[in-house]
Amino acid sequence: METSFTDVPELPAPPASKRRRGMVEERRHPDLYFEDGNLVLSAMDEETALDHNTEHQIVTFFRVHRSILAKHSPVFRDMLAFPTPQDVERYDGVPHVRLYDSCDDLTGFLTAFYEPLYIPPEHYDGAFSKKMLGPLKLATKYQVDSLRARIISQVRKDWPSTLKAWDKRFSPMHDERGPSHPDPLHSINLAYKGGICDEIPTELGLMFYQLSVDLHPPDDLDTIASCLQLPAFLRLLKGRERLNSFMFKTIGEVVSLPCTKPECDQTAFWRHIFLDPSLQEFGWRGTRDPLGLIYMTLEYDGRLCHTCCREYCRRFKGCRQAIFGALPSLFRA
Repeated sequence: METSFTDVPELPAPPASKRRRGMVEERRHPDLYFEDGNLVLSAMDEETALDHNTEHQIVTFFRVHRSILAKHSPVFRDMLAFPTPQDVERYDGVPHVRLYDSCDDLTGFLTAFYEPLYIPPEHYDGAFSKKMLGPLKLATKYQVDSLRARIISQVRKDWPSTLKAWDKRFSPMHDERGPSHPDPLHSINLAYKGGICDEIPTELGLMFYQLSVDLHPPDDLDTIASCLQLPAFLRLLKGRERLNSFMFKTIGEVVSLPCTKPECDQTAFWRHIFLDPSLQEFGWRGTRDPLGLIYMTLEYDGRLCHTCCREYCRRFKGCRQAIFGALPSLFRA
């Protein structure tokens, strides 16, 4: 872990919540600076943390408790196990450790220790994955396994691994989804940047599928490409191609039924499925949402007799299940 103890005089604390010194702005965190804390951590804003040559630097100080950090993190436990030398750098009368993490990441990481509901037991927050990226990265870096496990558990709850649970969480009509649903783009970034892809292979396939559903090419492709890491973007494109092929192969196995009833017009039924403009909007050929499209197909029965309608419903339900089960493989790396 990158820390710095230097033999310098104690740093005077600013009289207010923040002060400026040259081009460096120093400030105390408004919620994570406890007067009874016995350790000060400092971190720079994200831009400064990435580029130390920036002219205006912002440093935020966090006054926290050594015992809390040591309890949850073996990295901090080992670092703080040694007696504090008298000449260690201090800030506001207590030892000061400079961390080379971003201020935003450290804020989320420390907040998870001090606010039990920061990661609620059940949540329906579409911004969860974006908010949890910083805590997840630092939980991995500082070996806080309990925090890491809680975040992964919530990701799994966000992306249900059974079709029944998926249908309850995600409406097949994707434009009906509300802001409480997880954002697939942020969820994928959480998995890649947080280093948990191997631990959530099923959920990751569902994230890529939902991102593919939400994607409206060609305009969205440039936006998505700028937001995803290159391996993730290529995974999305290749997965869309595999999904398209698999869907037509699966649907092609639903052969016409040998029915002679005059009221059963199977030719019109299949023409409706592949040529009806209302269904084309959802993408038989564009493959935006085959699960939603087949769901709509199940509701159609005007051109079939009751016997054939029930049988086709059974077969198409099997198609949906096959496609859903294949998503992790179709959107593999």
